[in-house]
Amino acid sequence: METKRAEQIYRKIKGKIENDKIVAIEPESGDYFIGADVDEALDKGKERHPDREFLLKRVGAKAVYRILC
Repeated sequence: METKRAEQIYRKIKGKIENDKIVAIEPESGDYFIGADVDEALDKGKERHPDREFLLKRVGAKAVYRILC
C-alpha cells in the first residue's frame, strides 16, 4: 500500500472533516470516504474500489480505536 501517499492526502483533507469521523483513504486514486465508524467508511470505499486497500484514520485522534480497561 502507498501509505506515504495516503498520509499526504489525509493531511490535505483533515481540516475539512469533523473530528471523530473515520476516513478511509484509497491512495492510488486519491479517493476518500467518510463515515461515523470504520464499517461505514470502508463500505463506501469498497463499493467504489472493491479490490483496493485503504488507510483508516480517525480525524482528530492518534488512533482509529481506543481500548478502555
